Amino acid sequence: MKKILYSTDFSKNAGDAFPLALEIAKKHGAELHFLNVIDIPTAWDFPYTDDPLVMEEQALSSSEKGLEEFINTHYSNTGEDLRFFIHSFENTSVVGGILACIEKINPDLLVVGIKGSSKVRELLIGSTTKALLSESPVPVLAIPEESTVRDFNQVLYLSDIVEDDIPALNWLVKFVTPFDPEIEVTHVSTHFTKDGENMFHHKEELMEKVNYSHLKITSRLFDSINKGVFSLLSETKVDLLVMLEKEKKGFWGKLLHRDHVKQMEFRVSIPLLAIPQARFHSNS
Repeated sequence: MKKILYSTDFSKNAGDAFPLALEIAKKHGAELHFLNVIDIPTAWDFPYTDDPLVMEEQALSSSEKGLEEFINTHYSNTGEDLRFFIHSFENTSVVGGILACIEKINPDLLVVGIKGSSKVRELLIGSTTKALLSESPVPVLAIPEESTVRDFNQVLYLSDIVEDDIPALNWLVKFVTPFDPEIEVTHVSTHFTKDGENMFHHKEELMEKVNYSHLKITSRLFDSINKGVFSLLSETKVDLLVMLEKEKKGFWGKLLHRDHVKQMEFRVSIPLLAIPQARFHSNS
Protein backbone atom coordinates (compact mmCIF):
# COMPACT_ATOMS: atom_id res chain seq x y z
CA MET A 1 0.00 0.00 0.00
CA LYS A 2 1.65 3.21 -1.22
CA LYS A 3 -0.94 5.98 -0.87
CA ILE A 4 -3.70 6.56 1.65
CA LEU A 5 -6.22 9.35 1.11
CA TYR A 6 -7.73 10.80 4.27
CA SER A 7 -10.67 13.13 3.67
CA THR A 8 -11.61 15.66 6.34
CA ASP A 9 -14.12 18.46 6.74
CA PHE A 10 -12.47 19.40 10.05
CA SER A 11 -15.43 17.98 12.00
CA LYS A 12 -15.05 15.91 15.16
CA ASN A 13 -16.00 12.61 13.49
CA ALA A 14 -13.44 13.25 10.75
CA GLY A 15 -10.81 13.98 13.37
CA ASP A 16 -11.66 10.80 15.26
CA ALA A 17 -10.87 8.80 12.12
CA PHE A 18 -7.36 10.19 11.79
CA PRO A 19 -5.46 8.06 14.38
CA LEU A 20 -6.37 4.82 12.58
CA ALA A 21 -5.53 6.34 9.18
CA LEU A 22 -2.16 7.34 10.63
CA GLU A 23 -1.56 3.87 12.06
CA ILE A 24 -2.33 2.22 8.71
CA ALA A 25 0.05 4.60 6.92
CA LYS A 26 2.73 3.89 9.51
CA LYS A 27 2.33 0.10 9.22
CA HIS A 28 2.64 0.26 5.43
CA GLY A 29 5.15 3.10 5.20
CA ALA A 30 2.63 4.77 2.89
CA GLU A 31 2.18 8.36 1.82
CA LEU A 32 -0.64 10.08 3.69
CA HIS A 33 -2.69 12.47 1.58
CA PHE A 34 -5.00 14.97 3.30
CA LEU A 35 -8.05 16.22 1.40
CA ASN A 36 -10.56 18.98 2.04
CA VAL A 37 -13.37 19.61 -0.45
CA ILE A 38 -14.80 23.13 -0.64
CA ASP A 39 -17.67 24.78 -2.46
CA ILE A 40 -17.23 28.27 -3.92
CA PRO A 41 -18.38 30.61 -1.16
CA THR A 42 -20.79 33.43 -1.73
CA ALA A 43 -19.79 37.08 -1.67
CA TRP A 44 -21.20 37.17 1.86
CA ASP A 45 -18.31 34.95 3.00
CA PHE A 46 -15.77 37.26 1.41
CA PRO A 47 -17.31 40.74 1.63
CA TYR A 48 -14.15 42.51 0.46
CA THR A 49 -14.39 41.23 -3.09
CA ASP A 50 -17.01 40.36 -5.66
CA ASP A 51 -14.50 38.81 -8.07
CA PRO A 52 -15.27 35.06 -8.41
CA LEU A 53 -11.62 34.24 -9.18
CA VAL A 54 -10.43 36.05 -6.08
CA MET A 55 -13.10 34.29 -4.02
CA GLU A 56 -11.88 30.94 -5.34
CA GLU A 57 -8.26 31.76 -4.55
CA GLN A 58 -9.18 32.87 -1.03
CA ALA A 59 -11.34 29.80 -0.42
CA LEU A 60 -8.61 27.40 -1.59
CA SER A 61 -6.02 29.25 0.44
CA SER A 62 -8.23 29.04 3.53
CA SER A 63 -8.76 25.30 2.94
CA GLU A 64 -5.03 24.64 2.59
CA LYS A 65 -4.34 26.64 5.73
CA GLY A 66 -6.94 24.56 7.55
CA LEU A 67 -5.25 21.34 6.43
CA GLU A 68 -1.85 22.61 7.54
CA GLU A 69 -3.27 23.52 10.95
CA PHE A 70 -4.91 20.08 11.19
CA ILE A 71 -1.58 18.40 10.46
CA ASN A 72 0.23 20.56 12.98
CA THR A 73 -2.36 19.70 15.63
CA HIS A 74 -2.83 15.98 14.95
CA TYR A 75 0.34 14.83 13.20
CA SER A 76 3.38 16.93 14.03
CA ASN A 77 3.57 15.78 17.65
CA THR A 78 3.25 12.06 16.88
CA GLY A 79 6.96 11.58 16.27
CA GLU A 80 6.22 9.76 13.02
CA ASP A 81 8.28 10.42 9.92
CA LEU A 82 5.83 9.92 7.07
CA ARG A 83 5.44 11.63 3.73
CA PHE A 84 2.28 13.71 3.64
CA PHE A 85 0.58 15.87 1.03
CA ILE A 86 -2.39 18.27 1.14
CA HIS A 87 -5.12 18.66 -1.47
CA SER A 88 -7.93 21.21 -1.66
CA PHE A 89 -10.56 20.49 -4.29
CA GLU A 90 -13.36 22.79 -5.37
CA ASN A 91 -16.64 21.00 -6.01
CA THR A 92 -20.30 21.61 -5.22
CA SER A 93 -20.44 17.96 -4.13
CA VAL A 94 -18.20 16.49 -1.43
CA VAL A 95 -18.43 13.11 -3.15
CA GLY A 96 -17.54 14.69 -6.49
CA GLY A 97 -14.50 16.37 -4.97
CA ILE A 98 -13.30 13.17 -3.32
CA LEU A 99 -13.76 11.18 -6.52
CA ALA A 100 -11.84 13.85 -8.47
CA CYS A 101 -8.97 13.61 -6.00
CA ILE A 102 -9.00 9.80 -6.26
CA GLU A 103 -8.75 10.08 -10.03
CA LYS A 104 -5.82 12.47 -9.72
CA ILE A 105 -3.64 10.69 -7.15
CA ASN A 106 -4.85 7.06 -7.48
CA PRO A 107 -4.70 6.06 -3.79
CA ASP A 108 -4.89 2.49 -2.52
CA LEU A 109 -7.40 3.35 0.20
CA LEU A 110 -9.84 6.12 1.12
CA VAL A 111 -10.40 6.82 4.82
CA VAL A 112 -13.43 8.82 6.00
CA GLY A 113 -15.01 9.49 9.37
CA ILE A 114 -18.73 8.93 9.92
CA LYS A 115 -21.11 10.09 12.59
CA GLY A 116 -22.02 7.77 15.47
CA SER A 117 -23.69 4.38 15.40
CA SER A 118 -27.19 5.46 16.47
CA LYS A 119 -29.86 3.68 14.45
CA VAL A 120 -32.09 6.79 14.71
CA ARG A 121 -29.47 8.91 12.97
CA GLU A 122 -29.35 6.52 10.06
CA LEU A 123 -32.25 8.23 8.29
CA LEU A 124 -30.89 11.72 8.92
CA ILE A 125 -27.22 11.53 7.99
CA GLY A 126 -24.72 9.63 5.97
CA SER A 127 -25.62 10.39 2.36
CA THR A 128 -22.00 11.27 1.60
CA THR A 129 -20.65 8.01 3.00
CA LYS A 130 -23.35 5.95 1.33
CA ALA A 131 -22.59 7.54 -2.03
CA LEU A 132 -18.85 6.92 -1.57
CA LEU A 133 -19.48 3.25 -0.80
CA SER A 134 -21.30 2.97 -4.12
CA GLU A 135 -19.13 5.16 -6.33
CA SER A 136 -15.56 4.97 -5.05
CA PRO A 137 -13.24 2.99 -7.37
CA VAL A 138 -10.96 2.25 -4.38
CA PRO A 139 -11.73 0.55 -1.06
CA VAL A 140 -13.37 2.84 1.50
CA LEU A 141 -12.64 2.58 5.22
CA ALA A 142 -15.48 4.28 7.12
CA ILE A 143 -14.61 4.90 10.77
CA PRO A 144 -17.43 5.67 13.24
CA GLU A 145 -17.25 8.67 15.52
CA GLU A 146 -15.26 8.04 18.70
CA SER A 147 -13.98 4.68 17.45
CA THR A 148 -11.10 3.46 19.62
CA VAL A 149 -9.82 0.85 17.15
CA ARG A 150 -6.11 1.33 16.50
CA ASP A 151 -5.18 -2.23 15.61
CA PHE A 152 -6.79 -5.09 13.69
CA ASN A 153 -6.77 -8.31 15.71
CA GLN A 154 -10.02 -9.83 14.48
CA VAL A 155 -11.41 -9.18 10.99
CA LEU A 156 -14.87 -10.33 9.89
CA TYR A 157 -15.50 -10.59 6.14
CA LEU A 158 -19.16 -11.14 5.27
CA SER A 159 -19.42 -13.14 2.08
CA ASP A 160 -21.60 -15.31 -0.10
CA ILE A 161 -18.45 -17.40 -0.65
CA VAL A 162 -18.18 -17.19 -4.41
CA GLU A 163 -15.32 -16.83 -6.87
CA ASP A 164 -15.59 -13.03 -6.86
CA ASP A 165 -14.35 -13.00 -3.27
CA ILE A 166 -10.89 -14.31 -4.18
CA PRO A 167 -9.35 -11.05 -5.50
CA ALA A 168 -11.06 -9.05 -2.76
CA LEU A 169 -9.69 -11.35 -0.06
CA ASN A 170 -6.22 -11.27 -1.56
CA TRP A 171 -6.37 -7.45 -1.46
CA LEU A 172 -7.60 -7.62 2.13
CA VAL A 173 -4.74 -9.93 3.13
CA LYS A 174 -2.19 -7.45 1.78
CA PHE A 175 -3.95 -4.64 3.62
CA VAL A 176 -4.09 -6.32 7.05
CA THR A 177 -0.89 -8.42 6.97
CA PRO A 178 1.15 -5.78 8.89
CA PHE A 179 -1.41 -6.13 11.72
CA ASP A 180 -1.35 -9.98 11.59
CA PRO A 181 -5.03 -10.48 12.50
CA GLU A 182 -7.38 -13.45 12.36
CA ILE A 183 -9.63 -13.24 9.29
CA GLU A 184 -12.97 -14.99 9.49
CA VAL A 185 -14.89 -15.27 6.22
CA THR A 186 -18.52 -15.96 7.08
CA HIS A 187 -21.56 -16.65 4.95
CA VAL A 188 -24.77 -15.64 6.72
CA SER A 189 -27.89 -17.34 5.36
CA THR A 190 -31.55 -17.52 6.31
CA HIS A 191 -32.07 -20.97 4.83
CA PHE A 192 -30.16 -23.82 3.25
CA THR A 193 -30.01 -23.13 -0.46
CA LYS A 194 -29.69 -25.51 -3.37
CA ASP A 195 -26.26 -24.00 -3.97
CA GLY A 196 -24.82 -25.72 -0.91
CA GLU A 197 -22.50 -27.99 -2.89
CA ASN A 198 -21.43 -25.11 -5.10
CA MET A 199 -20.68 -23.01 -2.01
CA PHE A 200 -18.55 -25.82 -0.62
CA HIS A 201 -16.60 -25.94 -3.88
CA HIS A 202 -15.90 -22.19 -3.73
CA LYS A 203 -14.93 -22.50 -0.07
CA GLU A 204 -12.25 -25.00 -1.03
CA GLU A 205 -11.15 -22.71 -3.87
CA LEU A 206 -10.88 -19.76 -1.50
CA MET A 207 -8.67 -21.73 0.86
CA GLU A 208 -6.42 -22.73 -2.04
CA LYS A 209 -6.13 -19.31 -3.70
CA VAL A 210 -6.01 -17.01 -0.67
CA ASN A 211 -2.64 -17.47 0.98
CA TYR A 212 -3.05 -16.47 4.62
CA SER A 213 -2.34 -18.70 7.61
CA HIS A 214 -4.93 -17.08 9.92
CA LEU A 215 -7.90 -17.56 7.59
CA LYS A 216 -11.10 -19.32 8.63
CA ILE A 217 -14.20 -19.85 6.49
CA THR A 218 -17.58 -20.60 8.06
CA SER A 219 -21.27 -20.65 7.17
CA ARG A 220 -23.98 -19.68 9.68
CA LEU A 221 -27.75 -20.03 9.60
CA PHE A 222 -30.00 -17.42 11.25
CA ASP A 223 -33.64 -16.31 11.17
CA SER A 224 -32.66 -13.11 9.36
CA ILE A 225 -29.56 -11.54 7.86
CA ASN A 226 -29.61 -8.65 10.33
CA LYS A 227 -29.91 -10.96 13.34
CA GLY A 228 -27.06 -13.04 11.97
CA VAL A 229 -24.74 -10.08 11.49
CA PHE A 230 -25.39 -8.63 14.93
CA SER A 231 -25.06 -12.05 16.54
CA LEU A 232 -21.65 -12.52 14.92
CA LEU A 233 -20.51 -9.07 16.03
CA SER A 234 -21.60 -9.73 19.61
CA GLU A 235 -19.96 -13.16 19.81
CA THR A 236 -16.43 -11.93 19.22
CA LYS A 237 -14.57 -8.65 19.49
CA VAL A 238 -14.40 -7.63 15.84
CA ASP A 239 -12.03 -4.78 14.96
CA LEU A 240 -12.90 -4.54 11.27
CA LEU A 241 -16.03 -5.48 9.33
CA VAL A 242 -15.41 -6.09 5.62
CA MET A 243 -17.84 -6.39 2.73
CA LEU A 244 -17.55 -6.64 -1.04
CA GLU A 245 -19.52 -3.89 -2.77
CA LYS A 246 -21.31 -5.81 -5.51
CA GLU A 247 -21.77 -4.69 -9.11
CA LYS A 248 -24.61 -7.12 -9.74
CA LYS A 249 -27.49 -7.82 -7.40
CA GLY A 250 -28.33 -11.47 -6.98
CA PHE A 251 -30.36 -12.67 -4.00
CA TRP A 252 -27.48 -12.32 -1.56
CA GLY A 253 -26.15 -9.33 -3.46
CA LYS A 254 -29.40 -7.42 -2.90
CA LEU A 255 -29.33 -8.12 0.81
CA LEU A 256 -25.66 -7.27 1.12
CA HIS A 257 -25.96 -4.23 -1.12
CA ARG A 258 -29.11 -2.67 0.30
CA ASP A 259 -29.36 -3.81 3.89
CA HIS A 260 -25.75 -3.91 4.91
CA VAL A 261 -22.95 -2.17 3.02
CA LYS A 262 -24.77 1.17 2.83
CA GLN A 263 -26.32 1.06 6.30
CA MET A 264 -24.08 -1.03 8.51
CA GLU A 265 -21.74 1.88 9.24
CA PHE A 266 -24.49 3.46 11.34
CA ARG A 267 -25.44 0.26 13.14
CA VAL A 268 -22.06 -0.77 14.50
CA SER A 269 -19.31 1.08 16.29
CA ILE A 270 -16.43 -0.62 14.50
CA PRO A 271 -14.72 0.43 11.26
CA LEU A 272 -16.33 -0.76 8.04
CA LEU A 273 -14.25 -1.56 4.97
CA ALA A 274 -16.13 -1.69 1.65
CA ILE A 275 -14.16 -3.20 -1.23
CA PRO A 276 -15.53 -2.37 -4.71
CA GLN A 277 -15.86 -5.38 -6.97
CA ALA A 278 -15.29 -3.14 -10.01
CA ARG A 279 -11.72 -2.43 -8.88
CA PHE A 280 -10.61 -5.95 -9.69
CA HIS A 281 -12.43 -6.06 -13.01
CA SER A 282 -10.69 -2.87 -14.14
CA ASN A 283 -7.31 -4.27 -13.09
CA SER A 284 -7.79 -7.60 -14.85
